[in-house]
Amino acid sequence: MQTIKFGLDLDGERGWHAKDALGESTVGPMGLLNLLETQLGLTRGDRSRAERIVQMRACLEAALTGHRFYESSFKADEFGTASALLAWRDLWYLHGWSGEIPAAAGARLEDMAEIEALARGRVSPGVGQRLADIEAALGERQPQISSIELVEPLEDLPAAWRRALARLSARVVTPSVPEPAGREGTLLRSLQAAFLAMASGDAVSPIAWRDDGTVRLVRADSRLAAAEWLAVDERQGASRIVIAEQRGTVVDAARGAADQPQLGLAEPSIFRPTLQVLPLVARLVWDPLDFRSLLQFLTLPVGPVRSFARRRLAEKMAATPGIGGAAWERAKSAIAAHYGDEAAEVLADIGFWLEQPRFKSSEGLPLTFLSERIERLLTFFQAGIASADPGRRLAFGSAYSQSQALARSIATLVDQGVKRIGPEALDRLVSQAGASGVDNPRLDAQAGADYRVRSPGAVTEPFDEVIWWNLVAGPLPQPYLWSPREL
Repeated sequence: MQTIKFGLDLDGERGWHAKDALGESTVGPMGLLNLLETQLGLTRGDRSRAERIVQMRACLEAALTGHRFYESSFKADEFGTASALLAWRDLWYLHGWSGEIPAAAGARLEDMAEIEALARGRVSPGVGQRLADIEAALGERQPQISSIELVEPLEDLPAAWRRALARLSARVVTPSVPEPAGREGTLLRSLQAAFLAMASGDAVSPIAWRDDGTVRLVRADSRLAAAEWLAVDERQGASRIVIAEQRGTVVDAARGAADQPQLGLAEPSIFRPTLQVLPLVARLVWDPLDFRSLLQFLTLPVGPVRSFARRRLAEKMAATPGIGGAAWERAKSAIAAHYGDEAAEVLADIGFWLEQPRFKSSEGLPLTFLSERIERLLTFFQAGIASADPGRRLAFGSAYSQSQALARSIATLVDQGVKRIGPEALDRLVSQAGASGVDNPRLDAQAGADYRVRSPGAVTEPFDEVIWWNLVAGPLPQPYLWSPREL
């Protein structure tokens, strides 16, 4: 049997002390969801958000009547509209929606109810629907879990989680009210007591600042200066955790310069070179040719055309822009001479990627033509996954997943009877396929590093020192889109 610690902010975090804990797991929503599905036999094929958006687009198109509330937006941006309405639907299911809308709820919600009648059988389930399936399965069998300790109060969890947890035979342990941990008479103790009082709904009086060293506020002229100070402000023997919600990469850069172990605060980026190949390929299919995208394609450090050939063609493009003509042929001749016996293969790649047919945006790009190019990219990235270099494997694996997500979205569109796609829609699909980005594999946490989290809610145990990096005011809550009647 297994014991679980569960919190809404714990996926991918390490805000607790390392210890020997066989049979114990600390997980967030996706971790517990996957664990329950695996033990209950509810595993299913993974569907990317990009593919689910394409599925939702078909439902919105099928529901068009000329009077739907979303039709103007849908005509301007099919995939953006589908993304927004899919997010509404997923949020509602997570908070307990049954998929039904009462009569006379208003035109927008009635439209959503009719869309849902189509989407229920066509759109792959989101987290809320997967939890509903888990709730139903728990009536027949139970996972091998003895207890689940909650980090947040049960009432703070979304309704779909509360319902699933209620059906578990495992003991669900709710958090007890904590006691202030700071020493009596210190500013830290006063702040902790005030926060606990606020959480209970009690009124709190202003607290006078006391410079007793238990709370420090450090300001710097620049973020880099702050990171450099933090890198050398080490306290021997103290357990320390760094909360870095954003812009933590500069902290690791400063620690590296100070010969300190990196915390692993690199932020995912969609601008890694391998993730730029697919977007640039998608730009090179249009007439007139985008010269800037072509030059970027040729100067990327990776690409489906050999590196010397890319450099030679980039030099030619910088001197005499344009594909074809005498200068282009001379460049190809120099490339053929460089590669010798492999020249035919390299020239064939140049022909496929650069001397291809191009299409007017007004007529759209045939999806069959696009699918052929994505398949070639998948083959190229798959070869990189076999590299002995772990950084290269991660980069090429992420690019493979990006291309695979787009390939599945295109296949879904073809199944829906769509034959062509415009440039704006294609750009949207490409951005959705690679929206999560990829971490820098060379900026992982190193041995001896302090603990670190990206969310304060992931700190589940006491530490001697808590450092909140780049502490800024959070975003204000956005107003609901719904009228009082709709709510």
